[in-house]
Order: sequence, then structure tokens, then C-alpha cells
Amino acid sequence: MCRTKIWAAAFGLAMVLAVQAQDCPSEGGKSGGCESGSCGQVSDDSCEMAGVLCSKDKGCAGACQTLCQRAYATLKAVKTEVGRLMKEEVGHECACAAGRCSSDDCGNCETLSEKVYKPLIKVSVIRRIKKGLKNQLFHVQKDEEGKESKVACTFLTEDVVCGTCALDLATVVWKNLKEAYRSSHR
Repeated sequence: MCRTKIWAAAFGLAMVLAVQAQDCPSEGGKSGGCESGSCGQVSDDSCEMAGVLCSKDKGCAGACQTLCQRAYATLKAVKTEVGRLMKEEVGHECACAAGRCSSDDCGNCETLSEKVYKPLIKVSVIRRIKKGLKNQLFHVQKDEEGKESKVACTFLTEDVVCGTCALDLATVVWKNLKEAYRSSHR
């Protein structure tokens, strides 16, 4: 079995357990937005977040579509960041984990997407919605000199991907991937 498949399988299991351990308000409670089926608008276009934020049998439109497009853009940015972190630390990237696999019907990509990335994005979207999309949130960042500054979070509120959120989520994914790999080789 190739190293990529071992990493993907171990990582998938670790992330499923990590996501299930988090307090997910969608279980038994309303999170609002598309997931609750409240958008009520349907388009002919399929939604990239179908089965995650939207019902699987229909696309979405209006505010629901905007939310799904922003969440999907963040998902793509997280995958790109995971690839960069992998390459930086181990010298190569897993094409499946980095969202660059060119194979149709790749089992590893499907597993990573369904068991790792989409649940992580779903939890992040639910948390952001609970904080209120109209509320301005900030990240505190330190520069090279250790001076802190506030940076506005744009996760789901603007058409620009929040780089800080994407990096934070990618760091969680990469950390769990490494831990899963280590635990599978003990």
C-alpha cells in the first residue's frame, strides 16, 4: 500500500474521531442557513457543499448559495494550505490531501473529503453562524517583533477567503494527519 493511502486512511479515522468529539450544534439543534433547509430556494446548479450544508437532492440560490460558495472557497484554500504545509515539512505533498489529485473517482480523495474536510468545514460554518454573521470578528496576530494587531475575519462574511482561518484549519488538519501517521507506525 502506498504511503499516501496509509496517510489518508489513518488521517481520515483521526479526523472523524476529532470532529465527532467536538460539540456539534447541528445534532438535534438548528444551526440556520442551508443545513436546516430554510433557504427554500432551488437552482438548477449543483451545490459544491451538497450533503454538507445543503440537502443532497437540490442545489441552492440566494443567500444560501452565497454561504455555500464562501464555505467551498475556504475548503479549497484549506486544502492548498495543507499541501503547502506538507511540502514545507516533509518535502512533498499528497495530491489528494492538497486537492490536486487528477484521478477521477479517487477513493483517497473521496475519503478525505467526506471524512475530514467537509465535516471540519461544517463545524466551522456552524460555529461562525452561532457567533452571528453580522458580528465583526477579529484575529489577533503577532508580527516578527512580537507586536500584536487585530485583523478582521472574513470567514463567510465576504467574498474573500479569510487567510487566517484557512491557515488555522489547515494547521489542525496537518497536525492530525501527522499524529495519525505516527500512531499507525508504532
